[in-house]
Order: sequence, then structure tokens, then C-alpha cells
Amino acid sequence: MNTKKFTMLGESGSGKTCYLLGMYMSMNMDLGGIGYTIVAKDEQVRKNLTTSYYKLEDDGRGESRFPDTTDNVQKYTFWLQYAYETILPFEWIDYPGAFLDPTQVDTTDAKYKEVEKSISESSTIFICIDGSNLVEGDIYAKIRRVKRKCTARINPYLGNLKEKLKREGRWLPPICIIVTKFDLCGDYVSMDKLRDIIVEAFKPLFMSDDTFVTVIPVSLGIDITDDDYKGELDPVNIHLPILFGIHFALDEVIDECNFWINYQNEYIEDVQRAKRDEEDSFFLWRSQSKINDLAKEISSTEKELKELIKTANIAKKNQDKLMNELNAVNMVFYDGRWIV
Repeated sequence: MNTKKFTMLGESGSGKTCYLLGMYMSMNMDLGGIGYTIVAKDEQVRKNLTTSYYKLEDDGRGESRFPDTTDNVQKYTFWLQYAYETILPFEWIDYPGAFLDPTQVDTTDAKYKEVEKSISESSTIFICIDGSNLVEGDIYAKIRRVKRKCTARINPYLGNLKEKLKREGRWLPPICIIVTKFDLCGDYVSMDKLRDIIVEAFKPLFMSDDTFVTVIPVSLGIDITDDDYKGELDPVNIHLPILFGIHFALDEVIDECNFWINYQNEYIEDVQRAKRDEEDSFFLWRSQSKINDLAKEISSTEKELKELIKTANIAKKNQDKLMNELNAVNMVFYDGRWIV
């Protein structure tokens, strides 16, 4: 199975690293009780992520429990498992917002091209919005802050990417907008107002009927910043964005399997036809070795076909399981309208 790719974008300090730690450990420990776990492929990465998480959990550290802000690219390869069986390998890539700013990077540079390739190949694009931008001021002040700190770089990039993908006969990947630190702004912005802010900040994204967008507020704990950052680590909704991404990655797996299932079925028919033609040919011209080779080819291809069907069925079953959790997501935009 091909490794799927998820790309996270957002301003520095928006909580991307904290989200990753919370997501990884929440899924690793199956805190949602849904049977899915995530394991880092590299053992040292497992140790580093676990160590950083337990540091985050140590309320005696105060504000220093949180990881330092970084402008570095972070890449991880994870295995999604169900009942300890790997069902999807995926790569998680975190790019600081500055990587998309043409005033700070050379768009002809290999590093920028790598970012572009990563995003265009992603099963889902995650965009982090810092919830602290939504605390003070009226709704217009909040919109301005989100535009200035986040969408000023991301909107133009998404527009260019959409045009490029359109020329290739492709669409923008599904987009999940994660509002981090919702514990800070939950008392200052209702869900309806949050949706209005997101729509205004990402206006071009919502003017198209060929985009799939969801908005998910998340928090590491409702009271985590209380008492000089000594509040309890108690993740809220942390698992939902990654489950959203996994749902669409499994969609790709199913589509790929169906493509190859159709291809293999047609190939088997062609080989069976060639085998029958050889068997029906005049006995002096008939080649038994060719007939045997064709029979082996049919048998081998049928085994591959069974594996493809099995993989597609497993992916579909896992999609159905995930939907039970994703019903909790109450802001989904599709086909030019909000469906929930």
C-alpha cells in the first residue's frame, strides 16, 4: 500500500507541534476508545514524541511544559493500526507559514518545489489557526487578525495551487481547518461566529463548489492555561482532524484498488482468451508450454485480484467505522454549501 501524505500549514506559534503531540498520544493510547492507534515508524521518533508529550503533561513545569516555537519543517512517518494491524502508512509534514511566502522564499528553489509537491500530493491539507487570535475585539478585529497572521500567505498559495491542479485535471485536496487553543477563545466566539470568521478569512475557498472543507476546534485541555499553565492536560477533539484525513486517505486507497481491480479483470479476460485460442488451435501448432504459462499467469493475477478486493473491503469497513466518530464534526462545507 502506498504511503499517504498529510500536510499541515500555519503560522509559527499556532500550536501545530502541540497538536501533533496531543494527536499522536491520544491515538497511540486510543483515548477515544475506537480501536485505532498510531505508531511512529522510527523508534527514536517514538521516544522523542513520547518524551515531549509527558513533558507537556507535567503541570509542574508551568509554561515551559509546552514545546518551543519552531520554523523548521517537521516530517514523520506513522502507521495507522486497527487491533494492532497496520491498515495505512502515512507521512505527516508540518510546514511553517513562511515557506509559502514569496517575499521570504525563492519560488524556483528546490525547497519551495518540495513544499508544492508535498501539498499537491496530500490526501488532506490541515491549516492551523491560533485560537488566541479570536479572543479580543469584535468579529471584524478577529477576521483581520486571522487574515494578517494566517490567510495572507495561505490564500494566494491555495489559489495558485488550485489553478495548477486544474490544468492537470485534479482538484484541491480536502482541507481541514483546525482552530487550536480553543480553550482560550471558546468563551469569546460562538460556533456560528467561528464559521463566519473562517468564511471571511478564507473567502476564495468558500466561493467554489469543488472544495471540501471542515472546521474543527481543538484543545489540549479546557483549563490548561489556568494557574500559570498548571491546568490538566485533557485533549478535546484532538483525534477528529486526523480521522478526517484518514477517511479521505482510505477513499484514495479504495479508488486505487478499484482501478487495479478493473485492470486485472480485463487482463485476466485477455489472458483467458489467449489461452482458449491456443487450446483451440490446430494440434500441430498448439504449444502446451504456452498454455501452461498462460494458466500460471491467470492464477497469479487472480491471487493479486483477491488481495486488491480484500484491501478495498478493509478500507471501506474502516471508513464506515470512522464515520461514527466523524459525525461529531459539525462544520462541513461541500458542493458549495454547508452540509452540517
